[in-house]
Amino acid sequence: MTEQREQKSENNTARLFAEYARTRDPKLREQLIVQHLGLVSALARRFGADGRELDDLIQVGAIGLIQAIDRFDPSRGVAFRSYAVPTILGEMRRYFRDKASTIRLPRHLRELLTQANAASARLTQKLERPPSLDELAQAMSVPPEDLAVAEESAQAPVSLDQELPASEEEASLADYFGAEDAEMARLKYVNASHCSPVLYGPNKLQCLDAEGQFIGMFEDPEGRPWHFDGAVMPAYENLAEIPPVEDPRTRKMVSGERRIVYVPGTRRAQSAVIAMTDRAGERIEMSLDPLLCFQMKGIGYTHPDWGHGRWKGELAIGGESWKTSDIDPLAFENLHIQQVMRARMGSEEGIGVMEQFCIGPHAPSGFTDLIDGAK
Repeated sequence: MTEQREQKSENNTARLFAEYARTRDPKLREQLIVQHLGLVSALARRFGADGRELDDLIQVGAIGLIQAIDRFDPSRGVAFRSYAVPTILGEMRRYFRDKASTIRLPRHLRELLTQANAASARLTQKLERPPSLDELAQAMSVPPEDLAVAEESAQAPVSLDQELPASEEEASLADYFGAEDAEMARLKYVNASHCSPVLYGPNKLQCLDAEGQFIGMFEDPEGRPWHFDGAVMPAYENLAEIPPVEDPRTRKMVSGERRIVYVPGTRRAQSAVIAMTDRAGERIEMSLDPLLCFQMKGIGYTHPDWGHGRWKGELAIGGESWKTSDIDPLAFENLHIQQVMRARMGSEEGIGVMEQFCIGPHAPSGFTDLIDGAK
């Protein structure tokens, strides 16, 4: 039924455009404008605008829509939306460039953007879709880097005093910037690698200390390890000291074990003890205590709408906020987390990161189902 309605709507739109192209009837023009205002609103929200700025953006986008309706030739067989989107976006970008920006762009950038808008409209009609950055740059015979710089320069600056609409309390963007942490002065740089995704009872740990400890442990449902990586690596005073290849002072570990206490009703570590043994049989042990929990869906991992690899269209922009106390810790999208940890090893103390993505049964942890919490 949905497909039939969409097909009927498309046929009606095509009929209106054909009739408008023939008669130039103002009433048909008005009907087509009203019918496509939702497209203008959706494109305006891509820029993250809100309030008065969003209203202004919709108004200038409507100008682009009217221009697209007047110029559209239905006999070419191109979908109207594919033709209209670049024109509408061009008007919106021009609004930011000429009206909203507090910084006047250099003339060569303004001219490049004007050429890009015109070329984008032509390519969209030819390809029946918006062109990629590389396609647009090739058509204009300019380096993609120059085009990217021009498009980024046209974006409107955001004030740190701007109120956040999704915030329940009156808060500005500046309120979410953290203060300098004196504890961070204790950190040194560690040349550490990253572990690959896992399925069962995984616990990944990166600790920054007087030396850098790195461990990746992956176990099956019975607690038997099927992959292990561990090393004690030299720390560096600054990034320039990190060698381009593995430092020969790196101390490789051959086995590891862990004891994790979980927050009841979750699969999030409340505390942990990590131990590793090197080739000479020497054993080191670290205790970990959480300082901060970060939900990995905030950067795309397991997010139901903005997960990695999901195509959302050109220039797609979105955002959301939530209170960690309100989310379901056992929902699949919330299982993947990283926790900043206070790490202690004998008399040494440092800051580390423990990454967890626990799915399925895991006998040592007491998990018996696909996603069940600790007792």
